[in-house]
Formats: sequence, structure tokens, C-alpha cells
Amino acid sequence: MTDMTTIDTLHGEALARAADQAVRAIPPAWPLTATVAVNPFLGQISETLDHTAARLARIGGVRLALPRKHYADLIAKGEITDEDLSAALQSSALFNRIDLPALKAAVNEELQPVVALPTIAELAARATGKDWPGLVSERIGTFAAGFFDQGQALWAASRRNGLYAAWRAFATHDLTPEILGLKGFSIHVDETPETPYAAIERAAVSLGLGAEPGTYFHQLLLTVGGWAQYARHIQFKAEVEGRTDTTALELLAIRLVFEEALYARHKTDIESEWQRVRRAHV
Repeated sequence: MTDMTTIDTLHGEALARAADQAVRAIPPAWPLTATVAVNPFLGQISETLDHTAARLARIGGVRLALPRKHYADLIAKGEITDEDLSAALQSSALFNRIDLPALKAAVNEELQPVVALPTIAELAARATGKDWPGLVSERIGTFAAGFFDQGQALWAASRRNGLYAAWRAFATHDLTPEILGLKGFSIHVDETPETPYAAIERAAVSLGLGAEPGTYFHQLLLTVGGWAQYARHIQFKAEVEGRTDTTALELLAIRLVFEEALYARHKTDIESEWQRVRRAHV
């Protein structure tokens, strides 16, 4: 296992690439005004199924395959034959590590439930008994609903300077996190860098993220209640039209600011577990 002291924190272009990869791992979600079928694995089209399954299990607690009992029943009915299983083995990296009898025996052994690695918000929740993940999701969702409003809100958020700038203006006056126990959060937000790239870099340094933070960034984008998919849709449309868009990346910066604030407040209680999580993301 790599010692964390030997892992360099990413800066500049390398960190920007890691953030961009995390954003592009999120599939875009179209609004109900458009009828578009979206491949939920659009961001993983260059990866193998095994690699994608391992990633999503680690960051989302998601198992891509059906329960083993499903396949065991099909084998028992003869709908999956020994020839099918042998062909599957020959095309798999497991070909030299497991034979047909062992594969058929393994099908009857159900796996333990998949559990995702915890975020800092989840580690802090375990340490304090407070629902920090729920607070983070709710406050980001409340802001995003106003920012992305299409005319329903009585008072829509300004989009002039982008998502991150609008959120900073919102969060510096939002008392809810402090009322619920995240003391000093508005001051913390006020002291964050004014650009999303700088905010991501500062948070990465504060959290001690190593040479591959993209896995963790991807995980954070899965925790914001679907807004990452909507932001990715905005980016997708912009790029089709030959433009650039940083909405999804700015959402990542916002989510990282919450992690940074919770880490600063609960570092002593969660540091040893966070080091384990960091290693698992590398």
C-alpha cells in the first residue's frame, strides 16, 4: 500500500483534468421538455464493464449485475448452458484463475451487500450523530432549484457570473447550516477563492487528496440529488453548439467547499478513517 506521505497533491492543469474527468463521468439528464434516451454509462464508454462495476460499487454502493440467484436459477433451468459459461470464461480475465465447476459453485454463493466508501460528510455524521449529508444535499438543492429556475420562482437567482459565484452570494447569507450546527460556515464560504478552479484546488490541498482525486470527485457529484446530471446536460448542449460550459465543474467546487468545512471542524474525529478512504480512492 502506498504511504500517503509519498503521494503528491495535484495542482494546476493536472487537478483541472481530474475534475473534468469526474464531470464527464456523469451522464447528462434532459428535462421533461425533451424526449431523449440517455445512456446512463455515457461517461464510462471507454472503460470495461468490470472496471465500471468496481468504480460504481466503490463510490455509489451500486452493483451492476443481477443477484447471483438469478443466474443460478437460469442455469438450473438450462437457459444458461455449460457452453455459455465456458464461452464467458474464455472471454474473461478470470479464464486462467477459475474453471467451470468453480464458477458454477460460486453462482450459488450470494455476495455481501455493496457499501460505498464514505464521504467526509458521512464520516462527520458518524462521529457526531448529525445528518450532515442530508444538510449538504438539501442546501445545495435549495440553491440549485432557484438558480436553474425556468420562471416558476418569485425571486430567481442571478446567473450573470455563473453557478459558483451565485452560490457564494447565497451561502454567505444562508443561516441554515449554522443553525443546524455547522458554525462559521458563512465565514468559511466568504473566505473561499472567487473562482471554482481555485476553490477546487484549495479544497484538494486542505483534504490531502492524492494523485487520483477524480474518483472522489465523481463520488461527490453523485451526492447532490441529480443536479450534477442536469448541470452535465447544460455542458453537453453547449459543447454540441461549439461552446464551453463549466456549470457541472462549479457544482463540484460547491460540494467540495462543504467537505472542506466539515473536515476542518471534525478533522480530529475522522482523520484516521479519512486516510483509509483517501487510499481507497487512489
